[in-house]
Amino acid sequence: MVFRDVRVQSILDSLRSMCSESEYLLEEHWAEKIISEPDTEKALARLKSFPYYDNYEDLTRLEISTMLAADPMMPAKVAFIGSGPLPLTSLCFLSSLKSGVLPGDHATNPPYFAHRLDNLEVLNIDHNPAAVKTASALIDKLGLFGKGMSFSLDSAGSESCDLRRFDVVYLAALVGSSQGHKESLLTNIASRMREGALIIMRTSWGLRSCLYPEVDITTEKMLRNVKICSVVHPYDHVVNSVIVAKVKSHKHDPSHGSGTCETHVSRYYLPQAR
Repeated sequence: MVFRDVRVQSILDSLRSMCSESEYLLEEHWAEKIISEPDTEKALARLKSFPYYDNYEDLTRLEISTMLAADPMMPAKVAFIGSGPLPLTSLCFLSSLKSGVLPGDHATNPPYFAHRLDNLEVLNIDHNPAAVKTASALIDKLGLFGKGMSFSLDSAGSESCDLRRFDVVYLAALVGSSQGHKESLLTNIASRMREGALIIMRTSWGLRSCLYPEVDITTEKMLRNVKICSVVHPYDHVVNSVIVAKVKSHKHDPSHGSGTCETHVSRYYLPQAR
């Protein structure tokens, strides 16, 4: 009912724009604070003191768990579109791949999947040169904690960025300002991925969509490109909802698969339940 009010409709775009700008400035401020620390140990401590660090751990844990429900193999190669100046999700995901435990799990249990550190890759993609420069400096400061990270200055819909080697591609909540824009981006991104790879889209629901645009996954354009595996709406302090989708066959597109990109996929297999 709230969103049917024309007064609410009239301010949604500006409200989301304000949210996007404020989030960017907050991340940039904290990234610069972390970079200014004298050594890696202090930089890592400063990173983990970020006010929403635990929130990012919880959200990433939710996303990985939902992802594993769709495909019970941990990815080795992940791309994050819209990573910003403080790529916290990428860091949480990378840390999980390295340690073999979910983000925020501080138990002393053995890892639940095998890992090969030499084959990990988390690519952060952003169209903002300042964000890429800041995030790159941040990762350099974090030393081994950020090992496996790489960056690309590119737009979400750029044809120059080949995504076929990635097992999972993230689409940040603020990438795409409308349903139509998100549909176009999803079509473009899915066309540059291999069949069976996963797309994780962040969205929202209810009043939370005042800040982050909600994604309608039932449209013909959406379902033409991906198979929806799961949609999760958290009811706690985690604001973003999660959509996990699997890329459909590209048999209708004879141009797919051209080029020189290495398409071999190396993955981590979960042990059988005992």
